[in-house]
Amino acid sequence: MEYEIIRRKETGDSVSVAASKVTSFRKNFNETTTVRAYENGCIGIAGAVGKANLSALKKEAAESLKKGIAYPCNLSGGVRHDPAPKEILPESGIVPAFRALLEELSQKADGYLFGNKINLSYETVSYENTAGASYTSHDASLEYALTIKDKKSANIMDMVYGKRAFSYNKDAVVSEVLEMIAAYENPVPMPAEKLPVVTDVGAVAPLFSHFVAEMYGSGASLLSGKMGQKVFGDRVSVLVDRNPPYTGRFFDAEGVVNPEGKFYLVKDGVFCGALTTKRSAQLFSLPVSGTAGSTYDGVPGATFTGLRFENTAEGYAAAGDAIFVVYASGGDMTTTGDLGIPVQMAFLLKDGKFVGRLPELMLSGNVFDILGKDFVDVIALADGDQRLVANFGVQKA
Repeated sequence: MEYEIIRRKETGDSVSVAASKVTSFRKNFNETTTVRAYENGCIGIAGAVGKANLSALKKEAAESLKKGIAYPCNLSGGVRHDPAPKEILPESGIVPAFRALLEELSQKADGYLFGNKINLSYETVSYENTAGASYTSHDASLEYALTIKDKKSANIMDMVYGKRAFSYNKDAVVSEVLEMIAAYENPVPMPAEKLPVVTDVGAVAPLFSHFVAEMYGSGASLLSGKMGQKVFGDRVSVLVDRNPPYTGRFFDAEGVVNPEGKFYLVKDGVFCGALTTKRSAQLFSLPVSGTAGSTYDGVPGATFTGLRFENTAEGYAAAGDAIFVVYASGGDMTTTGDLGIPVQMAFLLKDGKFVGRLPELMLSGNVFDILGKDFVDVIALADGDQRLVANFGVQKA
């Protein structure tokens, strides 16, 4: 009988913000252990929250083999233990740091209220199996999810400042927020000329599920039957990247470590891979992509961890004059790949700077055109963030 053991510890500090003040501080701690047993082409799973009795979990996992859940084993060895990242902020300094941030924002933007949350999280995951594998990875990040409300507005919020960072830089946050506010306070008309649109890569996120092996193999994916074919433009590559800063975990939930930490789904426009687990890879005769994830007591399934586009440019200045999407909520993609995205807040971008607030917009386009003939760039930003630039259809809402 073969075994896999996965241990995960996560600590988190969450600061709640209302009316530009810190209103609460919450510390979270989560620890889980997963044991998987393999025998005769089947998998047995046991999991525990908190401190675990490993012997009892192994026995439970072996017992659950009787359920007859078919799953390939295919264990491999290897040893790698990454060092823990530097502390972003000491626990005693979290609340004072964010109070200072909010105080400065309130002073320099006294016509606005800031709310919602700022979260700081640390994660350590270890994996071992009976084939000799022993891995440890770490991740640490600071996530801003601040709402910005104009005191004169009747809206619940008017803008959102969202950012994932790996260090605390108060001056950078203040500068970025003030630049957004300055643009918001300068309404400008829709440009007469057609401009490219700069948006979060999440604008085409409905496409991502079409890379999942089960969807591809069932024929329900927009990409079904197109493996090895050109589906996007020559400069478009889509990959799973398990290197920092895209993710801190170099292995997936099945202990798969990809060469150089990368697995391409699209390379230079050619569809070449799907999001698989060991089971779906075997079922549909596809390569193992190293993208498995699971709950602490569940069967592995494909995830989007580390999924990104390959960057083709750096910094907002690369976009030239453009429409920058600040906040978009709603929209969907049809079964033929047509997208409709309502944009509640957009800025005019010139030479990499926000210069004014545009009216509410509606973006449209087909995902194969957006990543094909209408593709312009994928812009690399700090901390692994990126933005898609493409020639969407744009109309006033």
